[in-house]
Amino acid sequence: MQENNIIYEIAQKIQDKEVLENDIKEAFDLVKNLFKTKYLDKIQLELKNNINYIKNNPPKEIILLNAIKPFTLENNHKNIDNIIDLVTNISALNYILPNKNTENIIKVNNIEYDPSVKEDGVYDIDENCLLSTNNAFNIPSNLIILIFILFIISK
Repeated sequence: MQENNIIYEIAQKIQDKEVLENDIKEAFDLVKNLFKTKYLDKIQLELKNNINYIKNNPPKEIILLNAIKPFTLENNHKNIDNIIDLVTNISALNYILPNKNTENIIKVNNIEYDPSVKEDGVYDIDENCLLSTNNAFNIPSNLIILIFILFIISK
């Protein structure tokens, strides 16, 4: 007889739209939290580590932007900082993504060597240039040109 009462109670709950919606929401929240802890938190931690690495070992594009910054109007410094953040985030994402394109990198004693860097630290403008089709960030050249034009126009 008690089984009939339990079945009756369950049937009543299922028929109550508000109870059913709350149960579905609770189930969705459980799945969402599981997905977050199992995947998203790990990805965010990896991104944070990569961003810290890039800030401590900036690529040549960020070094160039930081070098240009003192020669621009002070009200444009925020724009340069935003571009630096964009390049940093794209670089961090590229470290996570599989199948990195390393065809332009030469390994010397397990250390990555960029052939466009001369001994005095000056870069050659060649196929390893940021605007080339094989740029390190896989950013379309048109987007880089657009960002540069917007930066110049904003003066």
